[in-house]
Amino acid sequence: SGFPWFAPENPHPGLSADEWWEELQPVFSRAFRAAGASPADAWKMAGAVRPVYLDPSGWRRFDDALPALSALTARGWTHVLLANNVPELPSLLPCLGFSGQFAAVFNSGETGYEKPNPKAFRAVIDWAGPAAEMVVIGDDYIADVTGAQEAGLKAVLVRNPHPNAGIFSQSLLELENILETGLKGS
Repeated sequence: SGFPWFAPENPHPGLSADEWWEELQPVFSRAFRAAGASPADAWKMAGAVRPVYLDPSGWRRFDDALPALSALTARGWTHVLLANNVPELPSLLPCLGFSGQFAAVFNSGETGYEKPNPKAFRAVIDWAGPAAEMVVIGDDYIADVTGAQEAGLKAVLVRNPHPNAGIFSQSLLELENILETGLKGS
């Protein structure tokens, strides 16, 4: 607990990246103390989390992500990233091969609104315009699917099945077919 995405009802707009990380230092410190570190060492290690987390060598991209994005782009879809993540997420995207893949990035670390908070989805809807056909593709039933549905958007759950998800896809590569054949039940 302690991460902002575990409390989407508590927005935090207007924080700088430094302030965002400072708010998490006690969370990291508690985790290190629970693992046996002394309070002083835990606080010091907590201060070192940011550069380690932001090191692109520790990240990986799902193998199906770029082929799925490319196939959907070829079909005329525009991609927008709505993520619960750290403020620096946009700078990590090129390191993962996502340069030019997203028309816009809405990131809770910058906006202060975590999914499923309706304001997170509202920002994307406002950006796209009321006439835009939007489908949320996500791997978390609560944050992505229920959040999208509460905002009046269609949703497809990927990778992590849930019995209440209207539409589920094991792989992003199945999305092209799902989107072409319709989204009944979403």
